[in-house]
Order: sequence, then C-alpha cells, then structure tokens
Amino acid sequence: IYALFIASQFVNATKGNVLIVSAETLSKVASEKFYYITGDGGAAALLSYTKNKSKGIHAYYLDSDGSYSDKMGVPGNLPPVADSSSKQKYLFQTHGNISNIIEAQWKKIPKTLYKLSGLRSDKIKALIPHQVNKKMIELAQKSAKVKREILVDKVGEYGNCGQVSMLIALH
Repeated sequence: IYALFIASQFVNATKGNVLIVSAETLSKVASEKFYYITGDGGAAALLSYTKNKSKGIHAYYLDSDGSYSDKMGVPGNLPPVADSSSKQKYLFQTHGNISNIIEAQWKKIPKTLYKLSGLRSDKIKALIPHQVNKKMIELAQKSAKVKREILVDKVGEYGNCGQVSMLIALH
C-alpha cells in the first residue's frame, strides 16, 4: 500500500511511469493459528501519468506509528538467531484483543479519504480494500457506504497475501 502511494507521487511529479513489484511469503511466518487464511503471492503494477483528472489516485491515507507493534506482528529480531527461532518468535503473533483497535481504524479510513478527496460514496467505482479477511473487507465496504457490487474481494481466491494483497486485488 505504501509503495502504491509513493509511486503515485513519483508519477505525478515526473509525469512518467513507475513499476511496483512486490512479493510476500507469509507461509514462512504463519503460525497454525493463521495458516489457513494466508498465502504466498507476488504481483506487479505499472502506474502511468495521465492528464485525465478523473483517473488516478485522488487521495490516500497512511497511518502507522508503531504504537500497536506490541499487539501484533513478528517479534523476532533480524538477523535470525537460534534462540528466537526455537521460541517461535519468527511467527506472526497477536496479543490481547486487537479486534477493536483494528476495526476502529478501518471505520475511520473511508471518512478520512472522502474528506481529503472531496468525493462522495456514490462517486466510487471500485473499492479495493486490503485483502485481510472477509470480515474486514465487508467492514470496509459498510464503512465506505458503497454497494457490494463495486467491492473487490479476492481473499477467497488467494487468501491474505500480506502487503502484496492490494496489488493482487488490482488485477
């Protein structure tokens, strides 16, 4: 997601093209708790400049300050060490009830994007949320107040492929 927005800034600044290539191997960090919903994936996207102002990325919202890193993630330090590996510190973990925190953020994002872009929900032609799981994709759709028909949902086909999920969903 970060690469997509940074690339769009380069495209607009240079009036050129930017190629994004991404891959993720969640199978290497998925514990038994998460293994059934994850997948390995790779994707690429080419962003190109256009003079047509109705096309392109109209707004973006990135919010990550690391304040919840103790609640979820892969806690092992790099480079990998045997002690951390034996304690399964290279597997994705969650601690406590993070659902409320995550859901609050997902509800906030569409409102913020509408405000930044000046667009309304009836002007959205496709909603492509991060492909985490069905519940979060449906929450994104409801929070964005868009019709189900314009929702892009690939998680059933590919699983959660981590950071590459967004590019896979663009296909």
